[in-house]
Amino acid sequence: MTSHFPLSVLMMLLVAITLSEGLRGSGPKDCCYHFNKNPIPQKRVVSYVKTPQQCPIPAVRLKTVMGRYMCARSSASWVKDIINTMDSKVLLGKATNL
Repeated sequence: MTSHFPLSVLMMLLVAITLSEGLRGSGPKDCCYHFNKNPIPQKRVVSYVKTPQQCPIPAVRLKTVMGRYMCARSSASWVKDIINTMDSKVLLGKATNL
């Protein structure tokens, strides 16, 4: 008679994974919860993305020249300046990273 223990352990593991994935919800994955307090120099930012409206806190994800994403509050004046500058470059056809 073979033991059903390994099969039972496998089934319990699959149930645990399924439940934990279901508890995460279907909300957006790119929300920001921690924000840069210090302004990032504009020359270090290559692009930006606004977080989805479903996120609890409106924010902007700034991509740096090093490829890192940093979260910033969209209401901060320095963030608005970066967005305005980048948007004006796009309108003039100068930006290629957006």
